[in-house]
Amino acid sequence: MKLLSWNIKAAESLGSRHVPDLDGLAAAIDAQGVDIVCLQETGLGADDGAGAFWALRKTLQMEGHLAPGPRTESRATAVLWRPEVAELRSHTTHYRELFYHSAAIVALNVNGLSNPLTAASVHLHPHSADARLAEASVFHMKADKDQLTIVAGDFNGLGAGDPEPSWADARPGNRAARCVPAPPGTPVSQRVGDRRVAWNLATAGFADACQGPAYEATGQHIRVDQAYLSEALAPTLTDYHVVDHNGLSDHKAIAIELDLTLVS
Repeated sequence: MKLLSWNIKAAESLGSRHVPDLDGLAAAIDAQGVDIVCLQETGLGADDGAGAFWALRKTLQMEGHLAPGPRTESRATAVLWRPEVAELRSHTTHYRELFYHSAAIVALNVNGLSNPLTAASVHLHPHSADARLAEASVFHMKADKDQLTIVAGDFNGLGAGDPEPSWADARPGNRAARCVPAPPGTPVSQRVGDRRVAWNLATAGFADACQGPAYEATGQHIRVDQAYLSEALAPTLTDYHVVDHNGLSDHKAIAIELDLTLVS
């Protein structure tokens, strides 16, 4: 089974001139031959993302679930899946008000699996490291025992093992949002990225799909796009790679492959 996660930048602040290339996005996704797609920024606020969601769903001939955000500047997320591979068991809106943007969370009955697979497309808070901790805590009880969970999306922070980037390349506001707090005047060269979300997910039992030499930045100069696998799914990981889609979005996509016959 192959999964793609991508912040497609189909939602922009009011007044933006950015128009998403939905045909280009669909072609890029289809070229990867994926079974499940986790999308971020499918729509904005009052435009709940339904237009982009339905267009991509129709073109790709996939089923899906859309999760609009709760506020005018919230970006919608979505999960798509191929109907010949999986069918919807349930979805939840329980955490809708917790997220600054949104999280599309579905349970799927997947061919060959005796237990349901939970797939979550998340977009964590862009401005607050502490808020990201609260948002990601939704998944802390979803990783152990025989639970089959994939959490993928735009985490707006660093992975546990990611190298320290050059924070001089970041806007001051992004440094404040993505670094451990430090006194004013601290040299930029001494700033340290906040990795607490990744640490907590690892403590809960999740494994980062990106390991060692597979590291590559996906959004500007850091790896904000990440995927985490529960304990029962981690041994099934056979591939992880970054996909550059030539300017269709300001984010690169990430793709993972799982051999589900290895689920014990």
